[in-house]
Amino acid sequence: MKTKSTLTWRCAQWLVCVTLLSPTLAIAQSATSLRFYAHPGFEYYSNRSQNASSPYFRGGPLVFFVTSQISDRVSVAGEMNMHYMATTGAEVELERMYLRYDWRNALHVTVGRMYSPIGFWNVNYNFGLVLQPNISRPRILNPTHDGGFILTRETGVQIGGDNIGKAGFFYRLLVANGIGKNGGLLGTPYLLGPKVSLTGQLGLEPVEGLRFSVSAVTNSLPDGSLTQFEAPVPEALTSRMVSASVSHMAIDKKLEFIGEYYVNTHDYVTLPDQTLNGAILYLGYKATTKVVPYFFAELLSFPAGDPYYPTVNPYTNQPYVGANEYNLGLRYRVNANLVLKGEAALLDQEQFGTSYGFKTQVAFGF
Repeated sequence: MKTKSTLTWRCAQWLVCVTLLSPTLAIAQSATSLRFYAHPGFEYYSNRSQNASSPYFRGGPLVFFVTSQISDRVSVAGEMNMHYMATTGAEVELERMYLRYDWRNALHVTVGRMYSPIGFWNVNYNFGLVLQPNISRPRILNPTHDGGFILTRETGVQIGGDNIGKAGFFYRLLVANGIGKNGGLLGTPYLLGPKVSLTGQLGLEPVEGLRFSVSAVTNSLPDGSLTQFEAPVPEALTSRMVSASVSHMAIDKKLEFIGEYYVNTHDYVTLPDQTLNGAILYLGYKATTKVVPYFFAELLSFPAGDPYYPTVNPYTNQPYVGANEYNLGLRYRVNANLVLKGEAALLDQEQFGTSYGFKTQVAFGF
């Protein structure tokens, strides 16, 4: 059996080989793109009620993203995230790796590992945060290893369509492995969920950049199933989630807006049902082509009585609690490959009270 260190080393060797061969790839196939992303930063929070402060330099991950148009109808993409965890050290995670066949606007088929089609944020912003409008990925959409609660990436088969009719109708239907162990961390055992998950999304884009959508996910977990936290489920349950999203992120418009709401329910056989609620609100205004002041808020209501979740996340060593955060930020776009961000933050966490702080980030791609 291969050890974690052996697999991680082989992944690193593969990445070095791809990097060295990238000029050859670019020559042989002009439609192949190879990109790296990073976003180091600094944050400082102070909590008077806890008599504590926490300055913290973030090295950030190194994200590797490759895409290629291998024929008129077939494209492939892969995204790998190399980061450091407080409890486990260096990790390499496969975020996406898929092949897509585009038959026409009304039908395309994707096979592999991909972002779950829930809302706008999860599908459109990868882990290279140079594209994301604010500093931090919303908590409700964080991966499990970063304190997350729900599945934001899945491995399976998806059919979809875009820009159908005058209303710009679009849809997605994803049949995937479902909730299982570790969710794709390379170098660790990966156990598939015992039953597949189903995810559906319906939406409209009546004008370019203005999108409305609703999404739903269902995944049955019988007794003996493992959660994404490597623990058995308390008892048989069905995990269901619904989300609604409205966004306006047109490149040529001054106003930027994303509003999303998530409801994730664990429907147990005998235990009381438990519900997690999360909301995201982003508002930005393009004062110039380079300068964007913005407001970002996220609300998270956590079901403290749900035995599905561990008291402490095994990857981050941080407790699971409800939290609301409000940020006033400024984004400066030096160019398409370099973006500077700064935020003043107010964080209100259950059990810990209110903290005030500021965050900075240098997001770049190369």
